[in-house]
Amino acid sequence: DDTARLVSESGGQGLALACDHTDDAAVAALAEAIGAGHGRLDLLVNNVWGGYEQYDPRLFAQPPWEQPLWRWDKMFATGLRAHYATTRALLPLLLGSPLKLIVEVSSGDDGKFLGDIQYDVVKAACDRLAFALARRLRREGITALALHPGFTRTERVEAVAPPEMLAQTQTHSARFVGRCVVALATDPQRAGRSGGTFKAGQLGLDYGFTDVDGSQPAPFVIPEQ
Repeated sequence: DDTARLVSESGGQGLALACDHTDDAAVAALAEAIGAGHGRLDLLVNNVWGGYEQYDPRLFAQPPWEQPLWRWDKMFATGLRAHYATTRALLPLLLGSPLKLIVEVSSGDDGKFLGDIQYDVVKAACDRLAFALARRLRREGITALALHPGFTRTERVEAVAPPEMLAQTQTHSARFVGRCVVALATDPQRAGRSGGTFKAGQLGLDYGFTDVDGSQPAPFVIPEQ
């Protein structure tokens, strides 16, 4: 509701719809509601992620043979599968749009290991999903790509992260990621990026936009593991 309100205050028309993206019937109902209300969909941003459910940062440091398998199921069911199922259900509505843009919100840094096997594999799979969508759907005029935010200052992160981490130049607000999507959606040459992965900070430099506080977040760099 807060996000929908912010959309409306920014000049759009925000509408909050509840959807469990692990429930195929709920996703189908979402697609039906969008089709009935608007007849088409211009832009799909797959950002749903339940992989931090029951999150304990100590699990990342445990060896693979001690990590619980339910973490794998959570990450893939509430991340990768949810992205694919949602895309599949909404593709017919995207086909009727002149824009036809799919953005997979993922994570990575030029193929570096992300520190945890399960997390690393699911994020690489999200990137590959964008690549596969781009290749399979290019004849339909659909652009699909992966977007890698940096260290995003969500409400939860700001509540628990150490001050020195929040002060890093690679951090940014959640709305900075939204500005990345806007820049991509309004770029008449966006098809040239189809199938690729792009850092939020680099897109800010490429397109010449800043965060809401006027700062220029640097492209996120992950230390070698």
